[in-house]
Amino acid sequence: MNVDVQGVLSSNIRLLQRITSSKGFGAWQKFDRASFIVDWFALYFAPNPKGSSSATAVQCEPGQITLFVALDSPPTTDDHVAGEHLISKLREVLSLDGSTKRRIMTLHRLIAEKAAPRIHRRLQMFLDVDRYQGTGAATLGLSGAFDQAVSYWESQGKEERSSRCVGASKEIFGDEDHGVAIIKAIFGELVKYVQEAVEIMNTGYSFDRWFPTIKNIWECLAIVFASDALRSVDSVFDDCLGKNLRFMRVLNIRTLHLFSYWNGAVKLVHHAIPIFRQTLGEDGVERFVRGEGDIHICWVNDLPSALPSPGESIRYSTTPAAHLNMLIEACALRSRHRPALREKLLQDERIAGAWGPDDEVIPRVHPELQLILHLSREGINVFGDQIGVSKRMCWACKEYLGIIHPKAKGIRRPKWKFSMVSGRIKHNWIPPPTPDGERVVGALMMRLLKNVSIELDLDLWDVDDVCISQSEFCGAPSQRCSELEELDNAGLSGWAPRTQHAT
Repeated sequence: MNVDVQGVLSSNIRLLQRITSSKGFGAWQKFDRASFIVDWFALYFAPNPKGSSSATAVQCEPGQITLFVALDSPPTTDDHVAGEHLISKLREVLSLDGSTKRRIMTLHRLIAEKAAPRIHRRLQMFLDVDRYQGTGAATLGLSGAFDQAVSYWESQGKEERSSRCVGASKEIFGDEDHGVAIIKAIFGELVKYVQEAVEIMNTGYSFDRWFPTIKNIWECLAIVFASDALRSVDSVFDDCLGKNLRFMRVLNIRTLHLFSYWNGAVKLVHHAIPIFRQTLGEDGVERFVRGEGDIHICWVNDLPSALPSPGESIRYSTTPAAHLNMLIEACALRSRHRPALREKLLQDERIAGAWGPDDEVIPRVHPELQLILHLSREGINVFGDQIGVSKRMCWACKEYLGIIHPKAKGIRRPKWKFSMVSGRIKHNWIPPPTPDGERVVGALMMRLLKNVSIELDLDLWDVDDVCISQSEFCGAPSQRCSELEELDNAGLSGWAPRTQHAT
């Protein structure tokens, strides 16, 4: 994609980010053994600088295991060294016959040391009460908000029956009826350990100083994350948390980020290592332990077929208001709304603040997309059809997957599985240079146009005292707006001339 067209795409996404609900377009998460394992590899390989990410997949062929790794830029010397270090630790793990605890500890130490800066940021985010907006955490504190949520949950007739809490209740109280008291106490300990770890890590990453505290955090997380109280956030039809649901959902995400570093290693030892042994065979395991390469890493970004990433730096060539105004003109939304309505939207601080005159964007091929393109092109099957991610997949990448593997009646689920989708859109997204990539660009354009149409309809009340009926406003924007209906019917095939207005 040339720089001008990429600039238009980035501008559209920036505007879409500003006038879209913070909930995004349907965030979700779904985990199983395979996802925890491949996500753990992605967490390990994710570069430490803020904003970096990685995607991984594991191919098991008789006698050989390949770990595919994609980053958002070419791997550095440090990345290759980290890969070699992982291989050496896998040799150590495979050589520790019968010692499950030592194997798990080896991998815990490995990822804690490699990902210390990322873990540090996750711990800080966990404690930042401002990230729990509208939940009462800012006034009650994390422990207070958790206690309030669990107390309400208990008042709805719920009981904490998770095995670890029941076991602790028996040990401390002599019965199984104090699970709620146990989970509250464990969460309080978790908060204290996180505060202690952050204080230590703020002064440096001396492994021997902070790792014991991290182990305590992981022990608490293993109990909290498996608790009935926290798992109740996934209950679709049972409103057992009331106004505390938002807090518990945010908390669920925060604990998951930290828990995955611990749980992925446990799942790898218990479930992946036996598969690795079976794949390699006993002779293959012995060769690998001796230093031969029956398990190796394929760096996808280093392959000749990889898409170049990052792309050329882009500066925005116009103001947000000017870009949106030209978009409205180009797509004929002006026939729907008077200039006064448009002017009100263009002056909205959400639009005006979308970017500044000195802002720039560095487009990147997202690692999960880079990896999927390679696996699809080469016809490679991977462990569990699972793509490991260090961050939630963005909406545009999810949309691309839905296009190349559409869901339909009688057709199997999409080929590639992910554990997490954010529902958010990233303005640095580069579409694949394919018709499918163009269709995603068109889908992004329609998302923006529909949101603009909704915003202009809302302004009808403020400017003209015209109230849109609920039945009309709740309908699809393309059905309420003839121009959008025309665009929907015609289809946006990427960058038709009228969508290249801001180049």
